[in-house]
Amino acid sequence: MKYVDEFRDQQLARNIAAAIAREAKPERHYRLMEFCGGHTHAIFRYGIHDLMPANVEFVHGPGCPVCVLPAARIDMAIQLAEQHELILCSYGDLMRVPGASGQSLMQTKANGADIRMIYSTQDALQIARDNSDKQVVFFAIGFETTTPPTAVAIKLAAAEGLRNFFVFCNHVLTPAALVAILDSKDPVTIDAFLGPSHVSTIIGSRPYQQFAREYGKPIVIAGFEPLDVMQSALMAIRLINQGRHEVENEYSRAVTADGNLKAQQLMAEVFTTRDKFEWRGLGVLANSALQIKAEFAAFD
Repeated sequence: MKYVDEFRDQQLARNIAAAIAREAKPERHYRLMEFCGGHTHAIFRYGIHDLMPANVEFVHGPGCPVCVLPAARIDMAIQLAEQHELILCSYGDLMRVPGASGQSLMQTKANGADIRMIYSTQDALQIARDNSDKQVVFFAIGFETTTPPTAVAIKLAAAEGLRNFFVFCNHVLTPAALVAILDSKDPVTIDAFLGPSHVSTIIGSRPYQQFAREYGKPIVIAGFEPLDVMQSALMAIRLINQGRHEVENEYSRAVTADGNLKAQQLMAEVFTTRDKFEWRGLGVLANSALQIKAEFAAFD
């Protein structure tokens, strides 16, 4: 399959591994933090750890949107579904994740709540159109990648006068997580970051430049395929060796400097930044999430 098979080629993987072994200086240790859960998945699924020299270490970062969502927000969604006789719509990756109570959306659905797994925000809108006598709540989670579709759904609901459609907004922002990691009270022993893939298709590579400059940490935007991760690790090692605190873009087939300007505009029209928001594993972070603007409050 084009854009997949060539990024899983075994011989190319061996070639990149050999280049990493040559360029990783034996007298030093390299600690590379991959930001996304997709990177971590690729590292373990394809055995990338085993292809690295002993002195090259992957440090696992915040992870996917489900990983960083605090359990209390799942409990809130469950309470909505149980107590208000509404239809709760959720992406599938959240269905089996337990809240603080130990109960998941899937278990709540089995107990009789009307919780529906959807594949897109358009599914949630259609459910609202088909059930005009019931409130339909979309459990919106995700980084900047999944935020524009939520903005589109809210704008369509407003245009159609769809008054039974609501959004439980839990969208979070990537740069705030980087700040939290780099501003930690404990010494940060990360040498470089493998930056987000799909998030960067939206926000572009430019927002990371200030982090590289101010904190002296190279950032390589990395795709999710195994050769993407390996090539990004090689690029990061070269930046470290050269003492260059810069941003490089390995995922250039999808990411540009400015990102998706239309998606950014949609986000700016519908959302504004929250003062603070809780992240699982990172705690409460300032300016780290989005909320629906006042002009669209009827859908909040």
